[in-house]
Amino acid sequence: MAPRAGRDGGRRRAAAQGRLAGPRPPRLPVPPHSVRLALPEPITTAEAIAEALRRLLATLCAGLENTGEGARRLRLELHRVDRRLEDAPQTLAIGTGHPVRRPDALMRLFAQKLDRVEPGPGLELMVLSATEAGPLAAAQAALDGTTDG
Repeated sequence: MAPRAGRDGGRRRAAAQGRLAGPRPPRLPVPPHSVRLALPEPITTAEAIAEALRRLLATLCAGLENTGEGARRLRLELHRVDRRLEDAPQTLAIGTGHPVRRPDALMRLFAQKLDRVEPGPGLELMVLSATEAGPLAAAQAALDGTTDG
């Protein structure tokens, strides 16, 4: 005969008393290529935000070059000074049809979205992640040492 609480009554009672851990929220994978810039003073102007993004792109693309990869999807997180810990940061995302690691090309894609940023009293942290990357096709070097595209 089943107990009054049912077959899994013991498990439900243990969960109610805090002795049984409940389901855990899933962890998001950490992107393999991610860079962050903690700003010494909060920034609010579009020019300052663009310059900080250029620095992040240069660093991220250098890391991609070391692994022979290019970015297919990028996410920029912007953390405001007045943000609470439980608030999600502002995010901008871009994607490309093929792997890219040229900072100027990626900056052009982000520039189309920078007007959506609401800095409020200022941004204190920016995090740029390549959420999807892939191998970059080999480029033929010219005689002067430059490469095409």
